[in-house]
Amino acid sequence: MSKKITAFYDDELNAWLHSISFYMTELSNLSFRLKEIVERNSIVDIASKADVHQLILENTRNKFEVLRNIIFEQKKVLTEFDILMVDKMVTKSIEQKQKEITLEFKKMEQDHISVKFHCNEFLNEMLRKKG
Repeated sequence: MSKKITAFYDDELNAWLHSISFYMTELSNLSFRLKEIVERNSIVDIASKADVHQLILENTRNKFEVLRNIIFEQKKVLTEFDILMVDKMVTKSIEQKQKEITLEFKKMEQDHISVKFHCNEFLNEMLRKKG
């Protein structure tokens, strides 16, 4: 009984979970850097500008949490008692869900890159103003 498809799906899901953990760490680091820049800076309105970025980071973090939960649910569907199902048990519904997760993960990666870029751009600008 072959498990090539389910093993591939499981490996893909595990890689996404690993990436999400990495991205969440990046978001936490950016959030910390924003807090630091507000605490060390006397530029007018910097706190309100940083708050906007903090909200965006938090929104992105929440979306990753939702995606993480969806991935865990898909992993449960693929396994029973921590054993992957055989390929012939993979339904069209399971395949469709995997495709949906793939698209959502790709979208979230793109969103994360954009959020990270804009936050770093803001931090860089604030550091230049300070110096």
